[in-house]
Amino acid sequence: MSDFVEQHNHELFSKGNMHLSRSKRTLDYFQEIFIHNLSKQNIGPVKAQRLYSSLQVGPSVRGGLVSDFKNARRNLNCYIGRRDAKFLVYKMNDKKKNVPSFTFKYKVLNNRLNALFWADETAKYNYNSFGDVVSLDATFSMNKYFVPFTGIDNHKKCVTFGVGLLSKEDGVSYEWLLTTFFESF
Repeated sequence: MSDFVEQHNHELFSKGNMHLSRSKRTLDYFQEIFIHNLSKQNIGPVKAQRLYSSLQVGPSVRGGLVSDFKNARRNLNCYIGRRDAKFLVYKMNDKKKNVPSFTFKYKVLNNRLNALFWADETAKYNYNSFGDVVSLDATFSMNKYFVPFTGIDNHKKCVTFGVGLLSKEDGVSYEWLLTTFFESF
């Protein structure tokens, strides 16, 4: 047999802490878009949550905790993560089809995007005009994966000749990248 003693019961949430309940912490579509837009500007979920909280004023304060913003960012990255390589290759091939002077080449190994290179019309113009000396900035483990080909113009300003992305910093990858660069020009 069980007895009910009202003095032993208490409210689960006070009105001041109601915003901490799981049902009030769920993020809506606009909050997820907010997180995504800030992540495109390299603003992480902690700062995004602080910014969102500071923008919320009045009695209808809503939004999640920092952990909710981190989880939303993680879920967004997981959603995009498996499709981003195909999306990038599709977009670049589409641009290559529509812009005849655009160069885009990529290499796939074991069903994974291993390396890619691209150069647009401006980069090719820069190379034809200022390509006497080409700098390849591939400082080992510092510029991981990103390899810009640059030079100096008549005003002593850096100009870009092309850009490469590599999944590994090894001799085979750099050989493919340099061969692709020279074939493109």
